Amino acid sequence: MKNIICLWSGAVIDILAGWALCDGNNGTPDLRDRFVIGAGGTYSPDDTAASTVTTGANLSYYALCYIMKL
Repeated sequence: MKNIICLWSGAVIDILAGWALCDGNNGTPDLRDRFVIGAGGTYSPDDTAASTVTTGANLSYYALCYIMKL
């Protein structure tokens, strides 16, 4: 199967052969600085949203990137 996009939590240098970082290169969409949200009553599959920034002293986050099966 091709064109599968999934989240990747490993190092970029460890992305397996046949997969590529979704950074706009190698025929992939540029999904840097984007996050997945499920389509449903509020969001349609082709929707995009303006970026929202949340700030606070106790925020924690985990950086992920998207990879795509070529």
